[in-house]
Amino acid sequence: MLSLEQLQREYGTSDSGFVEITDRAQAISDLESKTSCCWGAGFEYGNSGWIQLASPSKRHRDDKRTIFVCKKTLLEEPKLSDREKDIWTIRAMIDCGGHFVSNLGKAAQHADSENLAKIKAAWPEYWSKYAEMGESMQKADAAKEQS
Repeated sequence: MLSLEQLQREYGTSDSGFVEITDRAQAISDLESKTSCCWGAGFEYGNSGWIQLASPSKRHRDDKRTIFVCKKTLLEEPKLSDREKDIWTIRAMIDCGGHFVSNLGKAAQHADSENLAKIKAAWPEYWSKYAEMGESMQKADAAKEQS
């Protein structure tokens, strides 16, 4: 991955400058914007690891053109650990399951790793069903935190 300075040298011009956006919510907002300054949003600079977010018009002819960019990795979905996935699965079981599944989730919540493995092995259909629900809940929760 190129540094910001390397990106400027390789892809910049004498009348433009790159500005890095490091806030994920801002980067996603720019990427999804329909304003004219964001028409080039999503353009990836070769294999540099950088993506263009916005390029507002210059105010004056002599001004430098500013190009807002972010690292490609900033836009990637954060990966959950197995433990985090288990926590969200258990939460979905407790919140969305019927009486039995809800109590199974409560048992899983208090189980050590050996007993949790037994619960997963004994009820794999419940575990996979509520793992999908837990993933949806996690994504909705993450989206709510970003807005």
